[in-house]
Amino acid sequence: MPFVTSAPDASTAIGSGNWTDFGDLTIAPRVLLAEDRRYTLTTNLFVRLPTGDARNGNGAASLSPDLEFWTNPIDRWVVRGGVGVTIPTNFSPASAALQRFNPWTGFNASPSPFASFDARLAVGKYLTPADAPIFKNFVAYLATNLHTELSGGSWTYFSLTPGFRFGLGNEWYILGGLEVPLSGPNPFETQTIFQMIKNF
Repeated sequence: MPFVTSAPDASTAIGSGNWTDFGDLTIAPRVLLAEDRRYTLTTNLFVRLPTGDARNGNGAASLSPDLEFWTNPIDRWVVRGGVGVTIPTNFSPASAALQRFNPWTGFNASPSPFASFDARLAVGKYLTPADAPIFKNFVAYLATNLHTELSGGSWTYFSLTPGFRFGLGNEWYILGGLEVPLSGPNPFETQTIFQMIKNF
């Protein structure tokens, strides 16, 4: 649930300023396919609801089925990733014209106005244990995001996100990162990511 999303305002001249508003809510039901002490495999369906405004790349409805994994291959190193597709379900020429100005918004930077192939890979290392007095399970990571347009064009977006996550206790976590686009039509030079996460 993105309470605040700020991105260039597509309804004004380029460089005129940002539009800040509530973003698009994403619901992600998951099915556990396999699990062991050192790996997890799930299938997921990210359902994006158009609760935001097209002026900053939101107001999009889409379905994003994917397959994701997590593994602890050695020592305190972790690797996670996923592959899937995004299929828009509320396309309209009027909203798409605005959304294409900020296509890489929403959960995992999923595109707004077009179908895409999506892939993610992240590598990290735990620097503190679960029973640390502060910064429990602190992990530093480097994540990649790839989105290739499947309909209406040939855009490919690729970014790197160095970041961190740590526990506060009672299954609450803080996550932060700085996304840096390396290719594609980029509405930003860098994007700061900050999340509070509750595990249930």
